[in-house]
Formats: sequence, C-alpha cells, structure tokens
Amino acid sequence: MGPGWALGVGLLLGALGGTAGGSHSLRYFFTGVTQPGSGLPRFSIVGYVDREVWGRYDSETRRVQPGAAWMQQEEQHHRDRQTHMARGFEGADRKDLAVLQKSYNQSGGSHILQKMAHCELLEDNTIKGFIQY
Repeated sequence: MGPGWALGVGLLLGALGGTAGGSHSLRYFFTGVTQPGSGLPRFSIVGYVDREVWGRYDSETRRVQPGAAWMQQEEQHHRDRQTHMARGFEGADRKDLAVLQKSYNQSGGSHILQKMAHCELLEDNTIKGFIQY
C-alpha cells in the first residue's frame, strides 16, 4: 500500500501508545476539486484518530494544522514530515483528476475526487485497512 500507509500505521500506534486497550482507528479523508470556489480549497485532507480530528491540510495553507491537543504538542519536525507527505498526496491527486478528466473526455466543468484511507488496530493487535474511492 505504499510508504504513506505505513506512516499512517506508525502514527496510529504512536498516538495510541499508553492508551487503554480496545480497537482504535485512523482515517484520512482526501478531497480534490478541479475548479474550487465558494471558499472550497483545491485539495484537502482531514485526519481522524478514533473519531477525533488530529489534523488538517489544504492547498491554501499547504501546512498540516494540528486539531487535537496531543497533536499540538508534537514536535515541529513531526508536523513538517506530515506536511511533506500531504503535499505529495496533493500532487498525486491533481494528476489523478487530470487523468480522469482526459479518460472520460470531461475537460470542462467542476469535478471532485474523494477517497478515504482507513486503518484499524484491533483488540488482538492485528491491523486491517482499506482505501475507498
């Protein structure tokens, strides 16, 4: 699934270090838009750990913004690494949108690409996940 997926699992395990047992989840929601308007950025990511927003990224700020209190306490180099990854996802999604528009002969109008990446650490310490478009 690629290095981004592995880093997501690492973030999940690191964020949950020392927490109570049970299953935990990490989700990323990605949205890319060909013609942004009405305050909608061209690209955004929102990350959740156990239904709590841990951070956001968008093409306007081009930086990961911490959401959860524990994320605000993370060292700057961690947010810098997350920002670097998010910029990579932004570039890949722009290319994917262009390919989809060309493949389906839909060069005009506004188009949206959405995907969700989900990773779950189960009670027995096994990990499962998926990516959904």
